[in-house]
Amino acid sequence: MTSGYYIVYSQLLDSFLKIKKFKREELDSIFKILDTKISDPSFTILDFYKFIAKESIVNYKSLIRTHGKSSVFDEAAYEGVTEAYPMLTADVACKHFNAVEEEEEASEVLQPYTLKDLISIQKKIESELVGQSEAVSATMDTFKLINSGFESYSSLFFIGPTGVGKTELGKLVAKHYLKDNSRLLKINCGEYSNQHEYAKLIGSPPGYIGYNEKGILSERAAESSRWVILFDEIEKASSKLHNLLLGLLDDGVIFDSHGVELNFKNSLFIFTSNVGIKDVVGKKLLGFNSSTVEYDQVRENISDSFKEEFSPEFINRIENVIFFNALNKKEVEKIIRLNLRKLPINPTKKLINYILDGGYSPEYGARNVKRFIKQNVTLKIADRILGGEDKKVFKATFPKGELEIS
Repeated sequence: MTSGYYIVYSQLLDSFLKIKKFKREELDSIFKILDTKISDPSFTILDFYKFIAKESIVNYKSLIRTHGKSSVFDEAAYEGVTEAYPMLTADVACKHFNAVEEEEEASEVLQPYTLKDLISIQKKIESELVGQSEAVSATMDTFKLINSGFESYSSLFFIGPTGVGKTELGKLVAKHYLKDNSRLLKINCGEYSNQHEYAKLIGSPPGYIGYNEKGILSERAAESSRWVILFDEIEKASSKLHNLLLGLLDDGVIFDSHGVELNFKNSLFIFTSNVGIKDVVGKKLLGFNSSTVEYDQVRENISDSFKEEFSPEFINRIENVIFFNALNKKEVEKIIRLNLRKLPINPTKKLINYILDGGYSPEYGARNVKRFIKQNVTLKIADRILGGEDKKVFKATFPKGELEIS
């Protein structure tokens, strides 16, 4: 293991703590002393915990709170911790005694892509993601560094209006780069808005219900170190989750609630956000010649909002912040054609214009178009199929201006 510490949770401090790792010979010495002490009938479990604390299984003076402002605990904090924390320190010491000097598990052996391979992957992604060639290119630059051996993992922050392809790019990376759609782990950060909900990822802390159950990241790390982990709408997550992720962004590893190291050193971490956009974009400017604020006009303001929303420690660990473009009508028309390819219907110009007029929204992007197609086209085709019609391709007609499927 490369790190010199474990990260565990302290109920007393409601915080994550860094716990020093000891070499095997150091632990051997401590446990030899314990061997003599436990033979004494008067030696109680409380004595055991006190002994563990006294022998500095945890280096209390270097415990660091990883949420809020980092600070080294002083002597007073040391005195406060020793009484409530030794049970956890003993637990960590015992669980990992046999693993202290285990060599780090070998990373998955991966055959790197060539430049030709990466160019081919980029073309496939761009054919399925309309209007975001700059974002795709920046993402592929990351893979160039990984496949040339300069990096093994990386992190990207996607900023842009809703429905422009931020999450979709993550899906396409899993599909075309990892060659496996199931390698995308999407984490809806709206489900992590409360301080305690981080436990869904790494397991509940000691003393809480579900402590023996694995977290989401624990399960994925047991399968592979190679994922696209997408934290969707990261601004909705609590600051505790942001701070928990600092180690993941630093080293490509994270520790679960048992102190076990979870390896994601071959993964891509993606964060999506529309922070600062909904408060500005689409609003009316003041004045007689008032106009609606466009996304491209206020990118600098959005960048400022991004810096205000997230801590410098978090931002500093992101490899690349990528702005996604707003979609214009021409690009949305291409998206409509891509979606109609999945349906047994002729994509006539009239049908495309009908969808464009009813579904295009600068505020909601492609997501609104997909919803409109489902409700107004796909459902009508489904009615025909369920009614017994056996046709390979249906036709859209517009008698009296209303869509009918024939």
